[in-house]
Amino acid sequence: MMRFVVEPAVALKWFIPERHSATAARLLDGGCELLAPDTIIPDAGKIITIKTRSGELSREEGVQVLNALLSSPVWIEASEPLLEPAFWFSSTMDRPLGDGLNMALAVASDCRLVTASRELFERVQGTPFATHVKWVGDIR
Repeated sequence: MMRFVVEPAVALKWFIPERHSATAARLLDGGCELLAPDTIIPDAGKIITIKTRSGELSREEGVQVLNALLSSPVWIEASEPLLEPAFWFSSTMDRPLGDGLNMALAVASDCRLVTASRELFERVQGTPFATHVKWVGDIR
């Protein structure tokens, strides 16, 4: 079974129709084990709050998406053991700590992080981290 770390923006594509939602949904087909650091819920909540404030989602839809995410088949891992490698990645690659936590989990789990951030995907190309990142649009 293939394993992937999913970042909040990818997981939200399962419930909010947007670019690459169809490819992100392939992760839910049952052939993958999905992982995320425990920060996925507050990080996704931040995105949902932004979408609610902008009018893209109603408050009721925001709550539905949060509940759907909580019910999704993502195995949640503690972020505390990932903090040191996450900080190292973030400071070296000039990325937010959330990206570092996702990458640290992917490296520790010997799998790939599925990202919807083209900037992150391109930033790691040519580095040892490139083998641990997959662009959401490339899911088959």
